[in-house]
Amino acid sequence: MSHKKISMEQLIQELEKSEEQRGYSANIPDFSDVVVDDMVVLDENYSFDRLRQLMEDLKRGYNVSVDTPIPGGGAKGFVKKALRKLFLPVIRPMNEQQVAFNLAVVQCLNQIFLYIEQNGGSLAPNDENVVNSRAELYKRLDTIEKAEEELATRLLVLEENNK
Repeated sequence: MSHKKISMEQLIQELEKSEEQRGYSANIPDFSDVVVDDMVVLDENYSFDRLRQLMEDLKRGYNVSVDTPIPGGGAKGFVKKALRKLFLPVIRPMNEQQVAFNLAVVQCLNQIFLYIEQNGGSLAPNDENVVNSRAELYKRLDTIEKAEEELATRLLVLEENNK
């Protein structure tokens, strides 16, 4: 294995050359140009009820089946069924991996959901309890800082009196 150094410009040039050879056009859309469906848009605020609903949807839909019925009949349906039987040995292991991954994701998200549920569903950033707790902590910190200053002043006075 050779360890030849390649500059970033050389690497970019080689990638661009490779893209040209493969026939990629310059009009490929950028990720920022992709239109996102309304169902995917992030909600503005945290909602425990929305989280509960999404978790239920995940639990119902994690299993992706390769054995869904093929609609239609006749020659077209026969060809589709024949192609499925042909490709099934290749597709089934990939499908099983995908279902296993989906299940793991649902289980992880379920653990997060249970954690939030056990904490009263109150993990919203502007939760009143968090704001009140933060205010109490700042008050206690101010009190401690004042007491520290007072003790430091007393210590200085005592040291000067002992001289």
